[in-house]
Parts: sequence; structure tokens; C-alpha cells
Amino acid sequence: MKLKNLTTKQKLAIFTTIAIIIFAMPQALRTLFHHDSMLGSTTYYHTRMADLVASGAEHDPLSFGGRPMTYPYGFSLMILATPAAKYLLAPIIGGLGIIITYYFTKQLGLTKKQSLYSSMFLFFNPAYAYFASHLNPRLPALVLMVLAYLMINKENKKINYLAAAPILLALITSPLIGMSMLVIGTIIFRKQIKKTAPAFTIAFIGFLAYFLPIITKHGLFQNHEAYNIFVEMNRGIQYFILESGLTAVSFTFVMILMAIYGFFKLNTKNLKPMREWLLIGVVASLAIFNRMNDLLIFPVSIIAATVFTTHLKQLRNTLKLEWIPLKHLKAMIWIYLIILVIIPGLGMITIDPTPEQHEAMTWIKNNTPENATITAHWKEGHYITGIAQRKNVMDPYLEFAPEVDQRYKDIRKVLSSSRAEETIRIMEKYNSRYILYRMGSRNSCSGFPYVSKHGRFKQVYSNEDYRIYQLMDEPVDPGSDLCQELLERN
Repeated sequence: MKLKNLTTKQKLAIFTTIAIIIFAMPQALRTLFHHDSMLGSTTYYHTRMADLVASGAEHDPLSFGGRPMTYPYGFSLMILATPAAKYLLAPIIGGLGIIITYYFTKQLGLTKKQSLYSSMFLFFNPAYAYFASHLNPRLPALVLMVLAYLMINKENKKINYLAAAPILLALITSPLIGMSMLVIGTIIFRKQIKKTAPAFTIAFIGFLAYFLPIITKHGLFQNHEAYNIFVEMNRGIQYFILESGLTAVSFTFVMILMAIYGFFKLNTKNLKPMREWLLIGVVASLAIFNRMNDLLIFPVSIIAATVFTTHLKQLRNTLKLEWIPLKHLKAMIWIYLIILVIIPGLGMITIDPTPEQHEAMTWIKNNTPENATITAHWKEGHYITGIAQRKNVMDPYLEFAPEVDQRYKDIRKVLSSSRAEETIRIMEKYNSRYILYRMGSRNSCSGFPYVSKHGRFKQVYSNEDYRIYQLMDEPVDPGSDLCQELLERN
């Protein structure tokens, strides 16, 4: 059957199926050719949270050495609902987002072709492809909120009210995304207030019923000094574009260019909500922090697709590129978008945890006491709890965590201080007897490599990238010269 003979819905179904397969490829190729482990860091945290939720636990025994469970349950429930297919959860949600986008844009008044291209551009958005390729709560929250936008604009009161369900689920999956999208929806659909108000109000009240007991018990979340070094908390326009990036802040330059052009040139009524959504997302990203870039995924893709289908010739002429035939320009853009999905997709195969990381964590799991606390860089925290199943001193889930800034300072001292007595004091403070040290290149002997020469540290494990030291009660032979090893690597 020729492609041109297919209906738009048939094309959408075929494209969505292909998209789900491609979204699943990084994990599949990683397992087959690189290492049999889940890709990503927070992946291990969320799968562990799902197990705790299933057991009915109210306390996380490993994160930050033990803390109350405060992370929203929504994503854990999704993982528990698909135990045999957790690797496919994100790709399937990514596929659902593509379908929902088609119907949502049609509802806005776009043509079938424009709506189909909007779904296709969503797939070719590196940020969306990244989210749809590994377990994370932000993509489900975004897709659920777009589904809610679709439902609240239906000419059916029952469906309008039922939109409260995906909104509430989005709020307890990712409160940041859910609340941001709730604000955006209130603004861009303000003229449909009679339709939106019931669902928005019901969902918000439901979220307060869930969230108020948490903040009553643990207080409001406070910003921490540690956030200043969290890469996703940076501000600035430079974080919008990362051509081979692997993170949610990644968009293609061409897609952004077309979205900007569409923002100023496409003043049609049906695209007004998207233009306002885009503006709010840009302001939020620049004024707050760049994790808000997530809010731009849908409007950038939809506006860019509309420009591509209806105004590409005008954009070409505006850029003084009349010498490029329109047919050739379209082909160049498609090739560019394909490459910008393939590169990050291939890169994701080898992202952390590396085989060396996984092997080190497995050694910890098999060779340390079950109640052991492992001192390491805070970015290793989810691997320590998720793979090694041991307590960490700190991990990237900072919300409602105890003594965040103090723990961050203490970890920095352990890794950078050349005073053995200070390192030992901090480790004893957290009842930790093991240090996980990631190898790098140094041209001097300082920090923990110097401290490791102290008689009470013994190397108990090593691989190409990691060393594990145990703090002993009495002086012992350290087993190796870490300083010399680092200098030889430089």
C-alpha cells in the first residue's frame, strides 16, 4: 500500500508505532551491546520508590541515610502498573503523547496535515526523545496535562469534569510540571473558564489534600546552596540549545528558529494558545531555572511544524535563502532533524551508569554490611541506593531532605580536604566506613588521594574508574598509592 493512499489516522498509527520502537532502542541496544543495566540516574531512584510504595513503607531507609518518604506517588503507581514492561513505560507514554498532540492540535483548529506534522516534530524534538527513552516522571506529567487540555475543551461537560483525573495524576507525578501546566492552562484557556474551572479546581483541591499533610509535617521546601551547582538549575538563554545534548534542556536550533518565526508571524486565532504557552515557558525558563524548559517541548514543536507546513517559503525568503529550492530546503530540514535525534539516542546507550559504575556498586552490595553507609559524590547517590542497596550520605533528591547544605559541604570536604583527621571525623559523623572514589586525572596529590595514604584507609576494591576504601579501626597498609595511580592517568 502506498503511503499517499493511507488516511491521516493510518499514517499517525504507523508513525507512532515506529516512534515507540525508536524510543525503546537506546535501552535495548545498551542491554545487547554495552551493559545490562537501566540507563539514567533517577531511573534507579524511581524503581526503588515503586518497590517501597508497593510494600506500604512510609520511610525511605537508604536516601540521606534514611528519611521520610515525601516523593509524590504518581510515577511509582505507573511503574507498579507495568511491572513486566517498565523498560517500555517511557516509550509507550512517548507514543501516547504523539497521538494526543495530533488530536489536541486538531481541536485548536489546525488542519490534519498540520496536526500530523506537529506530532512528527514532537518526535524529532531531542528533549522529547530523551524523555521518552528512559524512566522519568516529567514526560508523563506533560503528556497527562496535554490530555487534560484536550478534554477540557470538548463540548461535553462530563469529559470536562473527567479532565480532573489526568490533572491530579500529573500533580502527584511531578508537582513542578503539573502546577506549571495548571497555571499555563488557566492563562491560555482563560476564555473557556466555565469549562476549565471545575476540572482545575477539583484537581487542585485533590492535590492539596495529598500535599498539605506533607508540608504540615516537614515544612515548605527550602532552596539550598547545593541547588546552585545542580546543572539543571542554571539560568540563561544558552541552555535552550544543545545540538548533541542528552538532557531535557536540548532543542534543535532549526526548530527553535521556526518557532520564533511562527511566534511573531503566525497571528492566527488557532495558534494563539500555543504562542502564549511558548512565551510563558521562555519567561519561566529564564526567570526561574532551566528545568522549566520542559514546558517548551510542545509549543516549540507545534509552532515549528505549522511554519514548516505553511510558511517555510516565507521564512526562507526572510533569511535571504531564496537560492535554495523549497523542496531541497525541506529535505535538508528533515535530514537535520533525523540526525539530531540519532546522535543523542546513540549517546544515551553509554550514559551512566557505566559498566565500571555498576560493577563497583555490585561489589558494595555483595561485600559490605547491609546497614553500611557509603560516602561518595552526591551524584552517585541514586546508584548507591538503587544498585548497591546501601545508605548514601546524599543524593540528587534534595526536596525535604535533612541537612542538605551541611551534607553537601561535608562531602566536598571529604573529597577535597587533605586533612585525614577531618575526613575521618566527617565519615564517623555519618557512621560511614566506606568511601567510593571516582578516578580522574590530577597533576598533584591532594584531597582524598592524599588522605588515602593515611594508615586507617585500606583499598578493598578497584576497577578502571573506581576505588573503594574502607576506614579501619587500626592503621593498615593502604594497599596502593592512589596519588601515583592518578598521576599516571594524567
